[in-house]
Amino acid sequence: MDEREAYEILGLDPGATPLQVKHAYRRAALAWHPDRSPTQAGRLQYVKRFLRVRDAYEFLRANDFPDLPAKPEEDPVTKLPPLYQAPDWLVAHWEREARSGGWDWLAPDEQDFSVLRRLAILVCLAFLLLLAAQFALKKVGLHRHVKIQGVDISIR
Repeated sequence: MDEREAYEILGLDPGATPLQVKHAYRRAALAWHPDRSPTQAGRLQYVKRFLRVRDAYEFLRANDFPDLPAKPEEDPVTKLPPLYQAPDWLVAHWEREARSGGWDWLAPDEQDFSVLRRLAILVCLAFLLLLAAQFALKKVGLHRHVKIQGVDISIR
């Protein structure tokens, strides 16, 4: 990305003041924020555009808001690595959402299964702990009689 492209992305003329750049960035960031996407299918486009706006602003900030000459000569394009790229799994998820019409969140993925697996293990451990406590009370010979909401519960 070069200076001219960064100014174009923000909708400014080269040589704009830092305050103008800041206001243009905020306006563009609000307009292209992914949460403002009217559809799930368009969310990926909003994310890409939002990241380009942010990268353009960061590029201009890193270069102290350079002023371009009126008629630029052939400058070598300085390419900077993107400051932020969404993780591959997130981009893949957004692409699946876009292809499926936004209902992909209903399909469980590996992360959902790992949460369910942990919950099932926790429930099983709680049940085994309850059984062990009941067995220990029987072995020791302690008999408990508890009344909870009118229901008599006795451990023997």
